[in-house]
Amino acid sequence: MTLVNALARVTALTYSGLGTGISANAFAQHGIATTIVEIDPAVYDAARQYFGLLDPGINNVFLQDARGWVRSRRAIVEAGDPSAIKYDVVVHDCFSGGGVPEHLFSIEFWNDLKTILSPEGVVAVNFAGKLASDSSQAILITLLRAFRQCRAFHDRVEPISQEQLHSHFVNIVFFCSSSSTPLTFRPAVEEDYLHSYLRRHILSSLDKREIDHAQIRDSSIWSATMEKKFVLTDAHNTLNTWQEGEAFEHWKRELRSFSIV
Repeated sequence: MTLVNALARVTALTYSGLGTGISANAFAQHGIATTIVEIDPAVYDAARQYFGLLDPGINNVFLQDARGWVRSRRAIVEAGDPSAIKYDVVVHDCFSGGGVPEHLFSIEFWNDLKTILSPEGVVAVNFAGKLASDSSQAILITLLRAFRQCRAFHDRVEPISQEQLHSHFVNIVFFCSSSSTPLTFRPAVEEDYLHSYLRRHILSSLDKREIDHAQIRDSSIWSATMEKKFVLTDAHNTLNTWQEGEAFEHWKRELRSFSIV
């Protein structure tokens, strides 16, 4: 997880999805103070040793599960500790065993996270799945229950049809905020790309990548019963079960296309 804080001194947080450190390094190159929360020490060590992750400073790295870390930070904020940091940007990029860890997608987790965000803070949530699947609906509905507003975008490099958008696994990034100010993005400029073709391609076409909420859930048939089914809580969370079934069907189709099964 990567976190960012205060406009003149933006602070970012990335957690449980450090990977090779691409997001953390991008923040650093833009002069953004960044905190890293990564559950696996081996991932952090590999990012530093083999993939050029810049040293964020010993006080900005926490090798632990994000759930407990966020909860402890909430306690510090609510205790009125003057040293408590509130973050402007949080990058939530968590995957485990081919899916996302469900305990980091519950309404209780998002409510904890909101307390360590600045008033205009934004959380970027990465998720891979099919539009209108149970898991995609659950993630969007739970985020909308926790935050005042969310926008969703896909990052496919090649053009994709509406049919493919619904039948293929798609990487979706949800941007959410509790701010009353509409969530908007300025046009990308050269400095944003950091000499990356992929960043240039995605950011320069961001306006064409937005996913309407109606493509993920059909609000015309929505009901209180469906709402209850899809809001993920610590007590009622079937995200992993849904993901397993959806991934199984996806890979069966992929294998069929190669005549393997």
